[in-house]
Amino acid sequence: ILIREAYAEVPTRELRVTTPMRLPYTGRVPALKVGLSSIESAGTFMESAAWELFPEAPCFRIGVRRIESGEALPDYEVYRKRFSPKIREMEMIFLLDVMLAAGGSAVRTLQILKDEGIQKLVFVGIIAAPEGVAAVKKAHPDVPLYLAAVDDCLDKRAYIKPGLGDAGDRLLGT
Repeated sequence: ILIREAYAEVPTRELRVTTPMRLPYTGRVPALKVGLSSIESAGTFMESAAWELFPEAPCFRIGVRRIESGEALPDYEVYRKRFSPKIREMEMIFLLDVMLAAGGSAVRTLQILKDEGIQKLVFVGIIAAPEGVAAVKKAHPDVPLYLAAVDDCLDKRAYIKPGLGDAGDRLLGT
């Protein structure tokens, strides 16, 4: 549902086709080359839903890990970028991640995609904290956010409160 809502950000163009019944039909298709990117590992669970709307979209994965330092807000390490050369053809990318907590991984990933030349980005996530929303809006005010819920706050470990714990761990059973 979120990805369908975020689809409103995609400019479209008219396409005229002839149906199997040999009737003319005019529909709309994306006017830009749309790609997907997910933040590993939890974001990968959102890819199949995104492919329902964008079945031919390539997906570019980025691994970003929190570095638990004991500080109020964690630091982040990029441990993997899985891009094909097709990334240079993309005009728009939907960044998928289940959670937007402190915002560090989203801010970092959005910058990586911008550094690859992507001009139009949209973030789609399930659950967020106000601090993460503020961090993304401050660093990337041009990026629209589509979120199912914004919980109360972050706890002292920078986890969403009440939240659901670590989404990647829960989804993978680790």
